[in-house]
Amino acid sequence: MRVIAGDRKGLRLVSPRGQDTRPTEDRIKENIFNLMGQNFYGTKVLDLFSGTGSIGIEFLSRGAEKAYFVDNSRSAIEAISENIEKAHYEENSIVLKMNSKSAIGKLIGEKFDFIYMDPPFGDEKLYENTVKLIIENNMLEDDGYLIIEQDKDLKVDFSKYLSNVKFKNYGNTSVGIWEK
Repeated sequence: MRVIAGDRKGLRLVSPRGQDTRPTEDRIKENIFNLMGQNFYGTKVLDLFSGTGSIGIEFLSRGAEKAYFVDNSRSAIEAISENIEKAHYEENSIVLKMNSKSAIGKLIGEKFDFIYMDPPFGDEKLYENTVKLIIENNMLEDDGYLIIEQDKDLKVDFSKYLSNVKFKNYGNTSVGIWEK
């Protein structure tokens, strides 16, 4: 796993030990960023269910001003912190060891240009509840995007909260880009 583009292009990142974290494959990450475009300068990003932190670090490498990393696993937080340090993004990063609901509660009043969420596959309620909390707490900028990575067979519908901009399948993984 590596940083795909930007000022840290090619930097290898570490993953937490064990099977609890499912890092986004490089080819999927590259395609996601191709779908979103290349203008991330000065943006603020929330990387929910961060795992390795590779998504937030990719945003920072491509010019984002600040990234918030959220995960409730100790080994994931250790990997995220190590990766942030390797990339020298300590001043641009905030790492929160907590579940998504607690993090959203803590971040009330913050608004993000991009929110990326990659919850454990198969937990339909977790997806729905997290999106609902993001919308209810008005965490997405008016012109912001919510990017959701999920198992392609997961049947969730966010259209009551958001409009789908793009949706693409990559093998067993689907990625949706949503806006207000």
